[in-house]
Amino acid sequence: MAGSTCGFEIILTPDKGKCLRATRKFRKGEAIIEESPLISCQFPWNAFYGYRACSQLPLETAEECARRLADDPTITLPYPEHCSILKSLTAQVKCLECGVAYCSESCRTEAFQKYHKTLCKLKTPLQGLLEMWRNMHYPPETCSIMLIAKIFATVRQAGNPTEILSILREFQSEDVCNRIYHKILGEQFVEQLATLHEYMKSIFIEPIYAELLSPDNFKALFILVGRNGQGIGTSSFAAWQKNLEKVDIDDRASLENDIATLYDKFEEFSGSFLDVEGSGLYVVQSKLNHSCLPNAEIKFPHSNHTLMIAAVKDIEPGEEICISYLSECLLNRSRHTRHKFLKENYLFVCQCELCTSQIADPDVTSSEDEDEEAMEADEQETSKASNAMETLDIN
Repeated sequence: MAGSTCGFEIILTPDKGKCLRATRKFRKGEAIIEESPLISCQFPWNAFYGYRACSQLPLETAEECARRLADDPTITLPYPEHCSILKSLTAQVKCLECGVAYCSESCRTEAFQKYHKTLCKLKTPLQGLLEMWRNMHYPPETCSIMLIAKIFATVRQAGNPTEILSILREFQSEDVCNRIYHKILGEQFVEQLATLHEYMKSIFIEPIYAELLSPDNFKALFILVGRNGQGIGTSSFAAWQKNLEKVDIDDRASLENDIATLYDKFEEFSGSFLDVEGSGLYVVQSKLNHSCLPNAEIKFPHSNHTLMIAAVKDIEPGEEICISYLSECLLNRSRHTRHKFLKENYLFVCQCELCTSQIADPDVTSSEDEDEEAMEADEQETSKASNAMETLDIN
């Protein structure tokens, strides 16, 4: 996939490990690559609260989405013909055995051939696993136990399991660190991991799972999904709103006012949890490193799980392609604050151009020293943002 023909290459460096390097010039706003995930799934709490989706995209129309977010069944949206989901509503199907919904027959067929043939037979125990996970991992969500379950099922159904395992090893880092476990599940991680391990062993009992379920490999899988799981955020309402930007509307000011009123209602009932959210494993995207002066960003332009790496400034041949792992608020804070967050959450010290230029700055400013609560709020924001816009460092 990578190489001179697609405009970038994956290289190995002594200080960062794997990274993406441009082999041609990219203009600001240009798509560097679009990529579908190896595996993806919706977050458990997101699904529990009725955000309907398959592994690829939302299953509710813009109007249904608005009614749910505002808890108001009387909402009627104008211009329904510009709702992308409404156009494909008749294509939605369900698994005849377990009732899992899909956006299309091709989506159902792909899932069945890849992993669902296995998971379909495990519906009841998997529901118990999801309940156990929800009791350990509360919103804002950044990871899902179902990614691991889908990995197990994908390995079982693969024509060549060794090939799948080889691809998964591409994601893995050499520096395994217990702090990653704590970040995923909190202070009680050791006990919780053991509980999850035992439950998974009771579900996946065939010999093919034995190696994956060894204590070390099971921990390694958590490292894999925790450090490489790319957040995915989509909304049929937001997609409808974006589609209307291209439509010639006589009273646009009135429409925008109505939309603003709807967002006020969403905030009142649903808070900031507006999107269908999940995570996925992307082979190329996982090689992106962080910079406090990023030259690229992650987008989901098609309102599904296909991501785009897009240039946010001109990129010259030979330059590393980097995104930011931080929220906009954290990016605007001091070098000390950025380093503190990155070391605690991603286990590396940033040496980007901005950090190098600020090396003589004080370790902490007086305003930041007095603003620990703001720092915690920023961490919450970045954790939430990671569900839609971030990757975790793999080096």
